[in-house]
This record gives sequence, C-alpha cells and structure tokens, in this order.
Amino acid sequence: MPLLDVQDLVQHFPIAGSKKVVSAVNKVSFDLEPGETLALVGESGSGKTTIGRCVLGLIRPTAGRIRYRDIEMGGRKTVRSPELRGKLQLVFQEPAESLDPRLRLFEQIDEPLRALGVNRADRERQVRAAAARVGLREAMLGLYPAEIS
Repeated sequence: MPLLDVQDLVQHFPIAGSKKVVSAVNKVSFDLEPGETLALVGESGSGKTTIGRCVLGLIRPTAGRIRYRDIEMGGRKTVRSPELRGKLQLVFQEPAESLDPRLRLFEQIDEPLRALGVNRADRERQVRAAAARVGLREAMLGLYPAEIS
C-alpha cells in the first residue's frame, strides 16, 4: 500500500468577475511508497506548489482523491489534524521561504524532530542520516543558508 496516493487531482481557481477558471492542476496522479522521496519539478507556474497545498489539505481540490496511509485527505483531515501533524510538510522552492537565515542547517533539520519530542541522540543520528540521503556533506550542517548555494 502506498504511503501517499494521489489520483486524478484537479485544481481550478475562479477568475474574479468571470465565470472562467484557471486550471492550475489537471488530472495529476502519483503514489509514493515508504522509503521513497518525491520531488515535484517543473516550470514556474506549472502547479507544483498547488499540488503540495492540496496534498497537505491547505486548499481543497476541485476533484480527485488524496490518501495518506489510510487517511482520506480533505475536509477536516489536513496537516493540522493531530494524527497528521509532523508527518507531512511542504518545502518551498525558494530557499528564502524554506530556510531560516538565523539557523544553521543542522538546527533547521533538527527543529521538527525536537518539536516531536525525539531525544537528542536520535535527533543527531536522524539529522546526519537525512543529510547523507540528499547528498549534503556533514561539514555543511554547520553552515547558514546564505553560505550554501
């Protein structure tokens, strides 16, 4: 069973003062298995952020189905729901929107683990493992966002 299953996702936005709509996302389907990483890649305006916001339940899709584990997303089930809090997140494409310039990379990866109550030793291990998975050298964990490209 997929960890995340998105089927035929459609998102339209109404144009003010018109009966027309902007079709931001049109019949997007994908699934994500445990242990996999998913990156939404595309041109500016291609719907990447809109898909992410739909998956997180931050906006209600026009059509389609989104399931996280056995939970049907939409309605009252969003990333703010207690059973989903800390399990799903959106990483914005602009580093200035994603990273706090006042915190070193290690602290930024560590922060959500600390909020979830993970002990220090496990947090350190998980931060280093996450960095390694994405090809981030351990020495870079001590840098600030402005010091990387």
